[in-house]
Amino acid sequence: MKSGKHPDKIVAEEGVITFEMESAGSWDYIPTVIIRSACDYADSHKSDSWHKYASATVAARTKAVLAQWRSSRD
Repeated sequence: MKSGKHPDKIVAEEGVITFEMESAGSWDYIPTVIIRSACDYADSHKSDSWHKYASATVAARTKAVLAQWRSSRD
């Protein structure tokens, strides 16, 4: 993703709206599920005002995923 052309091509072809880069390397070493929340555009519109909301939504989503996972194992 070092080039801006590759992400633009994926967005156009797949309808992707965001890319997760920071946790991607974990998948190569540990079987895992990454649950993240977006809080800004990482550009000139970046603002810290959404951080608390994003934290709350990812916490709620994680809780729901864990509850579903637990009930599927019972």
